[in-house]
Amino acid sequence: MEDREIRIEYIDYAEIKRWPRNPKDHDIHEIKRSINRFGFIVPVVFDETTQTLVAGHGRLDTLAFIQRTGEEAPVGIKVVDDIWQVPVIRGVAFDDPAEAESFLLADNRIAEVGGWKNDLLDTMLQEMGDVDGLLEGTGFDIADALTKEEQAEIEGEIEHRYTDPYNKIHVLLSFEPALLHQVTEHVEALKAIEGVECNATVSNEDGT
Repeated sequence: MEDREIRIEYIDYAEIKRWPRNPKDHDIHEIKRSINRFGFIVPVVFDETTQTLVAGHGRLDTLAFIQRTGEEAPVGIKVVDDIWQVPVIRGVAFDDPAEAESFLLADNRIAEVGGWKNDLLDTMLQEMGDVDGLLEGTGFDIADALTKEEQAEIEGEIEHRYTDPYNKIHVLLSFEPALLHQVTEHVEALKAIEGVECNATVSNEDGT
């Protein structure tokens, strides 16, 4: 790779050419929550050789979504004549397209293969879960912050309902909004049991 001075410039995000093959999927709504909380503070990476984006596709897709919905530009975005400009790392010049594409894979994969220190992660999640809003935008939710005992209690309650001798289940589930995904999975699992009739009313704490 050519040795150039690395710098940050602000560029109209709509003019940045995306890499044509990006196998990484993105959770736009989760990225949006993170940007809304912390701002657009991580620059995307532009390859000078191919004149193409090699890192930051999910963030640009999310920014486009935010703009389409009529929301204000997040912190970290410059607005010039109604044009949204994003921070871009310039000066990166890979030897050829194959090298640039290898970096694209590495940028997405390296953080994944590191894994987590689960005991420390559990401690941090439980501490953050006790403070309203502290997990917002982290990619984790209140369900991830449950202790093993709390998880076992939930699973035990669901197991009890699985073994109802009358094969009819009438359950009123009341839960925090952050648990919606987990509770919905349990309800769908109940409905999938052959011979079991499941009538479940799912509501959050507000009753909606």
